[in-house]
Amino acid sequence: MLSHRVLFAAPLIAASLIAPSSLAAKKPEPEPQLPPPDVSVAVQAPTASGPWTLRVKNGQQQHVRIHADLRLLRLLVRPVDQTKYVDCALPSSMLGSPGDRELELGPGETWSEKFDPRLFCFGKVLDDFGPGTAVTAFWGYVPVKNAKKQKGPFVVEPVVAPSEFSAQKRLVSLTTWIPTPPAKDASSSAEPDKPAAAKEPESSSPPPGTPINTSRLVLEAGRFVDASSLREARVSATLRNKGDRDALIHVRSDQLAFTITSPDGQTSSCGGGSLSRAVVRDFFHTLRPKGSEAMTVLLGEACPRSIFAQPGVYEIRSRLEAPDDGSRFELKAQTGVFEAGKTTLLRLRDAKQPFYTAPPQVESSPRH
Repeated sequence: MLSHRVLFAAPLIAASLIAPSSLAAKKPEPEPQLPPPDVSVAVQAPTASGPWTLRVKNGQQQHVRIHADLRLLRLLVRPVDQTKYVDCALPSSMLGSPGDRELELGPGETWSEKFDPRLFCFGKVLDDFGPGTAVTAFWGYVPVKNAKKQKGPFVVEPVVAPSEFSAQKRLVSLTTWIPTPPAKDASSSAEPDKPAAAKEPESSSPPPGTPINTSRLVLEAGRFVDASSLREARVSATLRNKGDRDALIHVRSDQLAFTITSPDGQTSSCGGGSLSRAVVRDFFHTLRPKGSEAMTVLLGEACPRSIFAQPGVYEIRSRLEAPDDGSRFELKAQTGVFEAGKTTLLRLRDAKQPFYTAPPQVESSPRH
């Protein structure tokens, strides 16, 4: 009897073992791969100093949603006659939150924004910019390497379903080159453009025509200042005697004055508060030939804070005002105003005002 039960149960056991595999659900078919969107990004760089323009155009027949945020821009730059590329981007502390500047573009519509290239390519590379410099734009978020499927945020994404294209984390522009400026008419009275970088001669000998048997005071200011806030923004300058005789001069850091151009083009003057305090004998210094006197000024103390209300790049022209001739102390000191030969560039990462004060706008509608 037991043998009959075993024989009867065996087929049932076998069926129970086979059934799950035979009844298993079919694997879902992979989603169709959609093409990338017909959305183009381009950078227009008409001059080395800027402003440049970032332009995004929707070539789709569908509406698209973009993150209209200039801070997502990275620039790959190669100055002329150089083989290495420079990767230019904003510090992470200046980036915004993903998706806080969403903008919908209809078919044929464009969003564009002007920007200062010095905000992204900050540092000595700026002095190498000139005609022939190659510029390629990467706009958006960095894709995850080797990922089967990218996850948001996306810089371009569809608005309605079904979509004709896939969402994209980043767009890349075609390479453009800074053009050579047109030659100016020799009869024009306009002042010629100043070179991007006035490189000093390598020779230690003075240039022809330099006065001898006299002192020659020159003010040199730091070229770049990268500050996270106004509290850290400072300008350093050095007064050097490049002559061959001693120079007696009254020098204090509060004699430094500044002409400042803000990111929106407004110009202000500040500093140079030496006229409001008494002259002190101890601050008359003798600078020997090749001697120097260094000074550092906190901009937040020397200038009204309202000047630095915006994040961005500030141009600072420094000068040392030395009106004290030392006669009250029976001294014979040099006087005058000594201007720095180069402009100091300050990149202020954070300020009272936000990076953006208005929402993004569509630049143009399609023409019919």
